Amino acid sequence: MLNGIYRNPTTIFFGKGCDLAVGEEVKKYANKILLHYGSRSFKRYGLYESVTKSLEAAGIEFIELGGVKSNPCASLVYDGIEVCRRERIGFILAVGGGSVIDSAKAIGIGVPYGGDFYDFFEKKLVPQASLNVGAVLTLSGAGSESSDGAVITHEQRRKKYDCGSPHMYLRFAMLRKGTLRDHPHGRKMGNPAREPDTAGGIYREIPYRHDRRSLLPSLQG
Repeated sequence: MLNGIYRNPTTIFFGKGCDLAVGEEVKKYANKILLHYGSRSFKRYGLYESVTKSLEAAGIEFIELGGVKSNPCASLVYDGIEVCRRERIGFILAVGGGSVIDSAKAIGIGVPYGGDFYDFFEKKLVPQASLNVGAVLTLSGAGSESSDGAVITHEQRRKKYDCGSPHMYLRFAMLRKGTLRDHPHGRKMGNPAREPDTAGGIYREIPYRHDRRSLLPSLQG
């Protein structure tokens, strides 16, 4: 094992009803936000209702952008950047798992940057700023909620690259009690096994982050 020091600036909330305070937490950063998620299936579990009610109670205006896939795509990130700039969004709230959080992080670093956000993933530049990003998890643990990185697939370029920067840490992440219980059986079984591997994978990859290139070498042609 490599020697090192671990520091994580993300505030983690967990327990029963912690998501009910998301509005007050978001209000510390902005009054108008992007609510980013994958499918609308999480509405069936009551999480959408609790989050949006908390935002409304805190006087937070939110614009929704759904559609994140299990491997988040650049096309939706471009859409998110455009929405944030046009609507003068001040904060991004991701509701979902690792893919949604990665997508939100990519949008966050793309908004203040004048060029193509994928420049960061192609290691042409290093992010210098980001919109503040937070998350309410729909999984027991995704890894991305406490890391400084993201992986985005660029469909047109047929590339899947990662990017890491201290600017990509979340401001906060929330995991309410009952999130795991509310999920289908398959996801309940998968998450406990995935969590230590995800955390270990992040630790193992740190020394290689700036040297690794495509995560899809077979697509390079």
